[in-house]
Amino acid sequence: NEPFRDFAIPLELQETPAPPQLEAFLSTVKKPGAMEKLIPGAKGRYQKALEEAENQFQLQQQQFQSYMADREKKIASLREQYEMEKNAFELKAQEHNHEVAEFETAYRNGDPDAITSYCAMVMERSNYPSDFPQEFRVAYVPEPKELVIEYELPGPGVVPAVAEYRYTKTKDTIDTKPRKATEIKALYQDIVASICIRTIHEIF
Repeated sequence: NEPFRDFAIPLELQETPAPPQLEAFLSTVKKPGAMEKLIPGAKGRYQKALEEAENQFQLQQQQFQSYMADREKKIASLREQYEMEKNAFELKAQEHNHEVAEFETAYRNGDPDAITSYCAMVMERSNYPSDFPQEFRVAYVPEPKELVIEYELPGPGVVPAVAEYRYTKTKDTIDTKPRKATEIKALYQDIVASICIRTIHEIF
């Protein structure tokens, strides 16, 4: 059910320059005053300056249009790549979900392989301390609908032999208090019983 990421335009393509304005170029050309018009050639120089400004505008406009066309081309290419990746992702998700649905159907129909596989998946995800063996075998007999689990239990050594540690400041020593044998036995019996109950709970 995980959705595919949204399409995002890269930062370098998000900002676009403002299109050039002819008025901005023409405004850089100073119109000759009444006295300047009396100077021979002033009008011609003014017209030439206007033409130069218009040429600059045309050049800037071509560069802007070229940049925008290139930008749109890059975005279109990125979107095409995105759609391909999205389609592949959704196809893979559909295939995965179809496999899950088939697996569930087989499990509910009592298929032995599906039942043992699913129960093994459950037990593999059961989190125990690192010194627990967590070795098991799962079998299913369809006729009586009986699930059998052989689970290797940890040895009594998983119960710490030391009950507590005590630091003596005057001697700068750490003293230990051993755990009684009866307490170790009781704790170990609790661990064994807890593993059995927990396994039954997780499977159901």
